[in-house]
Amino acid sequence: AATTNNGYGVTGVAWNPKIMPVRVLGPSGQGDDYTISQAIIWAADNGAKVINMSLGGSGYSQSLADAVNYAYGAGVVVVAAAGNSNTSQLFYPAALPHVIGVASTNSSDQKSSFSNYGSYIDVAAPGEGIFSTAISNFVSGYGYYPDTWNDSFATYSGTSMASPHVAGLAALVASHNPTWTADQIEQKIEASADDLGAAGRDNYFGYGRINAANAVGGAYSAEYTVNTSPSTFSTWAASTTKSISVTVLNTGTFTWPQSGGNAVHLSYHWVNQSNGQSVIYDGLRTALTTSVAPNGQDTVSAQVQSPSSPGSYTLKLDLVHEGVTWFSQKGVPTADNNVTVPSDYNATYQVTGGFTNPMPAGGTAQFSVTLTNTGYFTWIKQGNGANPVNLAFHWYNASGQLVAWDCVRTALPQDVAPGASVTVTPSITVPNVPGSTYILKFDLVREGITWFSSQGVPLSAAQTANIPAVYGATYQVTGGFSNPMQPGGTAQFSVTLTNTGSLTWRKQGTAPNPVRLAFHWYNAQGQVVAWDCVRTDLPSDVATGQSVTVTSNVTVPNVPGSVYVLRFDLVREGVTWFSWQGVPVSAAQTANIGSNYGATYQVYSGFYNPVPPGSTAYFYVTLTNTGYFTWRRQGTAPNPVRLAFHWYNGSGQLVAWDCVRTDLPTDVAPGASVTVTPVITLPNVPHSTYILRFDLVQEGVTWFSTQGVPMSASQTANIQ
Repeated sequence: AATTNNGYGVTGVAWNPKIMPVRVLGPSGQGDDYTISQAIIWAADNGAKVINMSLGGSGYSQSLADAVNYAYGAGVVVVAAAGNSNTSQLFYPAALPHVIGVASTNSSDQKSSFSNYGSYIDVAAPGEGIFSTAISNFVSGYGYYPDTWNDSFATYSGTSMASPHVAGLAALVASHNPTWTADQIEQKIEASADDLGAAGRDNYFGYGRINAANAVGGAYSAEYTVNTSPSTFSTWAASTTKSISVTVLNTGTFTWPQSGGNAVHLSYHWVNQSNGQSVIYDGLRTALTTSVAPNGQDTVSAQVQSPSSPGSYTLKLDLVHEGVTWFSQKGVPTADNNVTVPSDYNATYQVTGGFTNPMPAGGTAQFSVTLTNTGYFTWIKQGNGANPVNLAFHWYNASGQLVAWDCVRTALPQDVAPGASVTVTPSITVPNVPGSTYILKFDLVREGITWFSSQGVPLSAAQTANIPAVYGATYQVTGGFSNPMQPGGTAQFSVTLTNTGSLTWRKQGTAPNPVRLAFHWYNAQGQVVAWDCVRTDLPSDVATGQSVTVTSNVTVPNVPGSVYVLRFDLVREGVTWFSWQGVPVSAAQTANIGSNYGATYQVYSGFYNPVPPGSTAYFYVTLTNTGYFTWRRQGTAPNPVRLAFHWYNGSGQLVAWDCVRTDLPTDVAPGASVTVTPVITLPNVPHSTYILRFDLVQEGVTWFSTQGVPMSASQTANIQ
């Protein structure tokens, strides 16, 4: 980029470019990725067209990659030195995408001994013994030592010298082709380079040492304008020919001959986008309408034939100098367009009707399937010619695994041309496998040739057949146990039963092996206590999908103070329990069975505070029978129930248990109450505290408190 045409010193590769110096390194040559990234973005935002970076390091930086992508998106060509360590280790930013990585060569077109190499090398440029402008204090004061130095010039070596050659060439190419993108400029630089080392691209020279004369046109240079709208050929049937209007502009230095052994023709290449491989290189030729002199142009109708196989392709229009070279081999960018070649086989399926839910095992369902031919050949119906097209289907299990492929065909009612539709009504018999789920997908088959799905045509949407088991039921339970439940008491349940299986339930008396509702008892730990419990008959037969409600009267075990869990279960008498066939039993119904002994105490009056030692106190105690047997009063039956009490000291320790009784005035049935008036004589212990608690006793049997019945509230006597 040195000043040109002044007879002094050196000149840059480009002619009169504007320079935007952006400092990113400190006096010692050190910097950081953040500063460099910000500088790249700033340069792109302020009009830079080419960025050179004679710097780098071995560490990847996402911020640096993002900045390069930003510049590339703004149309900037980014160039960077490959590094000077004679290693294949990646060197950044040269190794980043959208950066032209530059290696160094010497005057003999050999790799410089210091130059890095590897997969990220795009091109090479002179970088050894480069005579360039220099600043004297920069040379002498900051540790940068040139090979030679004199006045304002010095000789340097390094990929930092090679990279600016490529940046200058990018500016030169851009000035010659102002509408080109960064990709086109890079392609031109690479395609026009002189190949060194192994034939083609290699890891030491990339695509070769740059050649400015070739890059700015030289003899071969052209621009293409595709006049036909790309939308008209973005989808293109296989092995068919289209005409595409193309204007070619001669930006080179020789006249393109229209005829003769070395005529210039318009041709093309087809490249498979999936792997980058050329599937057709030597395309059909289209002659120019006239010879085209430099700066002249010609418009032709190019004849282009599509590839024979379906896929995604790039069509590359390219001029060829017959017997000499393709223009693209001289660095001229091709005119590229993306094209999809669809399969001859294509179809859509619109499915209605189908399976009931549930679907009986071995049952038949009828579908209506509208088929549309979206391919490129006519479907021949059965009987109208060889290789007819029929509708078939495949079975899959619930996990999506194939169960049956080559299933029953349904013939088309007529031939179906491309773009036409037809409706068929296949009848499908589901597998006779109770308790399973099968998935059906329709597929067309060209008999003797291929299934449409094998040609990439999607199958129809999945059609799911839920085939019920022989035994299936749900239980909806209402009503039930009170809480607590009297020992040996009875509760009434309403149970709605729904038949979700394939077997009709026969009621008692209508057929052998009727279905009846029963239940099982479990203890609180979930262990079975009683399995084969009382049956309840169904009021009617129950077919698949139907429901019935039964009323079940359940007597709980006569085990006071226990917890039992009931679960309903259907039984096919003489055959099996439904639960044994995998049908869940009903939700748990819990019976909390109360104790026979239950009482509450409501205590009135009592001790004065303080009270004299040995004095007497009067209480009124209302007793309520919350248990499940009648309390018999003294003299009416064996083992009467009487009110007693216990004495505790001030620390809560028992002092006297078996204290004076007070008789009940009457028998007390469950739920009834009675009031008694016990007279209590206090201990003759001055200056003490005693606590009294009332407790019922069934004489000769048990104290109520030992059966879990709480005593009365404490009554405290503070004795003087």
